[in-house]
Amino acid sequence: MVTSDMTTLLETNERRPIPQFSKYEIDTNGFIYRKSKRVSSHYKNGRWYSFIYSDRGTQVQVDTKRLAEAIFKGNPPELTREDIEVHLKAITVPDFPRYAVAQHGAIYCMDPPRRGRHAGKRYLLKESVSKSNKKPYVLLYDYEGRRRNVQVEKVVHSAWGSTKTFPLDDE
Repeated sequence: MVTSDMTTLLETNERRPIPQFSKYEIDTNGFIYRKSKRVSSHYKNGRWYSFIYSDRGTQVQVDTKRLAEAIFKGNPPELTREDIEVHLKAITVPDFPRYAVAQHGAIYCMDPPRRGRHAGKRYLLKESVSKSNKKPYVLLYDYEGRRRNVQVEKVVHSAWGSTKTFPLDDE
């Protein structure tokens, strides 16, 4: 009885065609269909992927959840320089002119890269926490294009001075 309830639930989800993959449809849960049959997915690195063929005949591996979010919810609004500088009150990091930092510690890339997943977009940098000292770090590129792993607290201090507004100082 439970199996039939699940199949009816899956069949009632809205399906939309996938752009540039005219033979395929995707539903709100991220399941991909071809000729009304579900395409197999595999679990890899914490995400579900499926192989599908484009209209040109090339095989492409797609992240099903990300694709469903892009098709059903649309792309998230892009950050503009005005949003970051005026509304978020971020200022340029002195040693890293490509980046801006808000007083609360959020670091944004102001000069979008030409390649990669953030190509042409301003974005919030992802922090990583050090295992040894349990403090957040970000990966920044300096004037010469060299990568530097810099502690977030030091970036905030270099841009904003000695204001004690950073929350991790209280620990």
